[in-house]
Amino acid sequence: SLNGFLDHINAQVSGQVHKLQTEFANGAGFTGIVIAYLSKFNPFIILLVSIFFGGLTIGGYSIQMMGVPSQMLLFPEENHWILRPQNSIHWNRVFFSWLDKYCK
Repeated sequence: SLNGFLDHINAQVSGQVHKLQTEFANGAGFTGIVIAYLSKFNPFIILLVSIFFGGLTIGGYSIQMMGVPSQMLLFPEENHWILRPQNSIHWNRVFFSWLDKYCK
């Protein structure tokens, strides 16, 4: 029933399930944190930044649907920044070769 479904959603959102819900929200919380931070919590700016992020997301999906490939480069020994010279050189080579191929 609809009431049972809404109770389940409420339990997940309010943390009453007492376990990690990996399939819930699909990363929306992280996007929301970034949007709030970039907008400095100004309600009007939050709206604009949200529209911008939505455009980025839809644009990324559209580009992939057009056949432009994407690639994930993982550097397990790095953090949020690529600090090791050999990793930085590799990232730059991959990135600029992609730009040369698809942005001409």
